[in-house]
Amino acid sequence: MNTKNTTPDDLTAYLETYFEISAYLMATIETPGKIAHDTHEAQGRGALYEVAKALTEKFEKQNAGKLWDGDFFEEIDKFINQAEAEHR
Repeated sequence: MNTKNTTPDDLTAYLETYFEISAYLMATIETPGKIAHDTHEAQGRGALYEVAKALTEKFEKQNAGKLWDGDFFEEIDKFINQAEAEHR
């Protein structure tokens, strides 16, 4: 049995970011004025997949090559807050 991790680090980072952004979107889907709520109301659930993907790709591009030293969650919170501010 091969127990070696075969997932590329960049895929792992992408999936971690996608998870955090998706979790945020689902947590705020019922809050008017939030990206998730407004997108869901206007375009349905499928559009949230695209929002999660677009935000993930933007975050990953902005932080390409960064080695996280315990500040990933702070950075993603700042990023999401900025995205929400731009949404309003």
